[in-house]
Amino acid sequence: MLHSYWLVDPGGLYNIQWEVIKATGSTYAASFQQLYARTLSNSTIKYISLCLFPGTVTGSMSRNKKVNWTAINRKLPIDRSLKADRKRLFRSFDPNGNGILSLAEVDKSIRDVLRIDDIFDAKPAIMRAFQSAKAVTKSKRSDGVGDDYIEFREFRYFLIALRQYFEYYQAFERTDSSGDHRLSLKEFKDAKSKIEKWVGKIQDMEAEFMMIDKNGGGFILFDEFCDWAIRKHLDLEDDDDNTGAARKDW
Repeated sequence: MLHSYWLVDPGGLYNIQWEVIKATGSTYAASFQQLYARTLSNSTIKYISLCLFPGTVTGSMSRNKKVNWTAINRKLPIDRSLKADRKRLFRSFDPNGNGILSLAEVDKSIRDVLRIDDIFDAKPAIMRAFQSAKAVTKSKRSDGVGDDYIEFREFRYFLIALRQYFEYYQAFERTDSSGDHRLSLKEFKDAKSKIEKWVGKIQDMEAEFMMIDKNGGGFILFDEFCDWAIRKHLDLEDDDDNTGAARKDW
């Protein structure tokens, strides 16, 4: 039986917004490979299946929800002194004990091990953290698969990046008043006062918008927003920010 699926890419990670595909059983992977062969690795294809919902489109789940930053920070053993805690957490993330974490394992563990629903719902933040962490070091594994996954020596960086990209995701969602998972010039300009609380004074909002919109599509996508947020040292005014020391390593 043939089903219709919505491919949900709320952060515009692949410069798309919505794509309807036809898939049945495991054939969705072939469909993804055909559509996005230049951007998706096999592990990413498997991961994106987690973002498929038959006949539905997801909306923002975090825009009006207050985040418990203290609880999130407590669950992420980022400090260098917590290496033993990170080892225990890594083992919990790695149920098959092969020493590497896939996107699917990371996503599932955020929900089932860390039990942080706010981050679990922020798929673009998870994706960005995973992609950046797995590229931190060159794998020395003899099987040649390590570079596509997160190894323990990259795990601390992943936790730092996860916390940081989740903060950027919250800022992005608070600016996206329409809920279409992209920022228009009007939304960006309307949010001037709160954006300036996060990044400092901006003299020309339109010029800033054009600079962030690298592909000239007329909207700021999440990946473009993140690149800008990193350069501007974006910091939400209400987060319980006790990760300052760790940010230096990120």
